[in-house]
Amino acid sequence: MAHYYERVNSQETPSQPGGADATGSARSRVSEWLVSRPRAVLVAGAVLVVAALGAGAVAAGASASRGPVASVTAATAEELEPRIVPEVAAAPARARSCVVDASDPAFAELSASVVNVATGEQLYARGGADKPVSALSLHKLMTAAVALHVLGPETRIPTRVYEGSVAGTIVLQAGGDATLSAVPAGAESVYPGAPKLSDLAAQTKASLDRLYPGESGDDDDDGARRSDDGDDTDDAWFWNPFARGDSGPDWEITEVVVDTRLWGASDAWDPAWPAEERTTGTQARIVPLMVDGDRQDATLVTSPRSEDPAGAATAAFVTALDLPSAPRVTQGSAITDRPLLAEVYSQPVSVLVQQMLHLNDHTLADMLARLSSARVGNDGSAASLQQLYESVLSQYGIPASGIVAADGSGLNPASAVAPEYVARLLSVAVSGDATLRYIHLGLPVAGVSGPLLHRFSGDFATVHSVFGGIGAAGESATSLGGLLTAADGTILALSLQSIGDVTSATGLALESFVVAAHACGDNLAAGKAPSGG
Repeated sequence: MAHYYERVNSQETPSQPGGADATGSARSRVSEWLVSRPRAVLVAGAVLVVAALGAGAVAAGASASRGPVASVTAATAEELEPRIVPEVAAAPARARSCVVDASDPAFAELSASVVNVATGEQLYARGGADKPVSALSLHKLMTAAVALHVLGPETRIPTRVYEGSVAGTIVLQAGGDATLSAVPAGAESVYPGAPKLSDLAAQTKASLDRLYPGESGDDDDDGARRSDDGDDTDDAWFWNPFARGDSGPDWEITEVVVDTRLWGASDAWDPAWPAEERTTGTQARIVPLMVDGDRQDATLVTSPRSEDPAGAATAAFVTALDLPSAPRVTQGSAITDRPLLAEVYSQPVSVLVQQMLHLNDHTLADMLARLSSARVGNDGSAASLQQLYESVLSQYGIPASGIVAADGSGLNPASAVAPEYVARLLSVAVSGDATLRYIHLGLPVAGVSGPLLHRFSGDFATVHSVFGGIGAAGESATSLGGLLTAADGTILALSLQSIGDVTSATGLALESFVVAAHACGDNLAAGKAPSGG
């Protein structure tokens, strides 16, 4: 624990002329000085006690032959030497004895931090816990905090359809909702409760029906109306540029314009992301329009993604419209003062954050990151994230220096964060900030849900239901972090980040650390770097 000190500085007091006023003034100044310098008074008082005792002894020995001893006066401020006075006495450090053995080579180069959530004390630190290390999926915790702060937990992401300015045209406007779904009504994708393209299409057709109600027949009794020139002309046909006659609907969609201007698509794919993440099915190209996270199979967490998410989403929308003939598809911009035909909304951002963490969803994470950038007026590019993350994360009361935000998912190995920052952010999420509580709620639980359902098996099952966290393994890094209720009831926030010569055994090594920390609880002894490290 750091020791805090305060220097007592000398202060000159101008001399006053004699007399009652001078005496009163002097008393007033001394009184003021006593109030403003309590620590100096304590020191002066100690001096007076020693002086008084010494003077008393001298007086007792010489009283028979000497006159009265002169009275002892209080020392003035200028007579006191400047000195260092402890403000708080150093509390004895608790000797913790439960040691976690992290010497196994499977840990590779381990950087770690374990914090007692209740006290804020960092019980364990290893390998430069305050230095940024490749975060992998732990980076999603940062993205969650940014999205909750910038977008707001109750915000819903819209996808809209406007009437175009040219006859026969509608405009599909992307809003950045990765969960918009093409599954049929009554079915669910990996994002339960997500808005449906079928609903968007049905609203579009219903709005056109209301805007251009059909009227047919040759006489007034059949609903036909005469135009101003007296001809027997159906007003719907006369005024409605969509009209096709009595044999069909009174509107026709000949062109679908797609508006994906929310952010540019020039950096839709990060070159640092392995190509197999798209082909095997964990990451999509990040554009503002897609359905089901661009999954080939909307019901599978891991499913191949396409080369053109916006194109696939538009095709699904056209299919949902069920038009008699296929419209032309072009790129353009919505004119928002044209009639709004349809809109659907995502679930609240608080739910999206929980789904992102629960599924360890790269695509949803990067969509939320880009959307947050666009919301604050940036261009929504990956390059804009660094400044955004530093600015937002510093507002949670934890020094955010050293965070590297190359993307929103952590799939880019350059995305890095200090283990201690991760642990302290988790501490705030569980005990300090109401907005961040959705991070806690979204963490997969060991042996129960999400990617942790089948982890911590065998002897490691002791942490089932008491550890909620997120982790991942890459070619050069492996990470695991979360919130743990230890055997003694202590809630621990921890971040374990291994780099270097990681192997398939590194993930198990990190699991063993969590199990050992569970047994130690608040008795967990501080870590130390391995020999030579």
